[in-house]
Amino acid sequence: MYPCSEVEAMNLMNRVPANCSLSIQQKPTTLDSVPIPKIDGPRTSHLLNSGLVILQPSEKALDEVVNFLNTSPTIAASRFADQDVIAGVFHGRWRPLPWWANALKPGRAVHQNVWEDSEVRLIHFM
Repeated sequence: MYPCSEVEAMNLMNRVPANCSLSIQQKPTTLDSVPIPKIDGPRTSHLLNSGLVILQPSEKALDEVVNFLNTSPTIAASRFADQDVIAGVFHGRWRPLPWWANALKPGRAVHQNVWEDSEVRLIHFM
């Protein structure tokens, strides 16, 4: 999940590298080394790009999703239904992927602190 991708590309005013989870990633970046966004972090740190997601939630997690869908006032304004719901339900509880697991071409220039061409595993085309 990559918070400074297409969601923020639509609103360049929010495109601040320091607000992106990639800005706090360090070399080497492993799957479990990326910190969970802080509850009170910038709004953009809680945006995610779900891309392809296969979920097998516990019954409790599924109940949380259904409850959110039935009660959240944000549903009607959601622009990216799956992403907005997942981000809302799991606010402060999801971990962004390392940059190399969802690499966007602009990341090469914006996140030079971590980018290494040889480490890219998945390329996200927009």
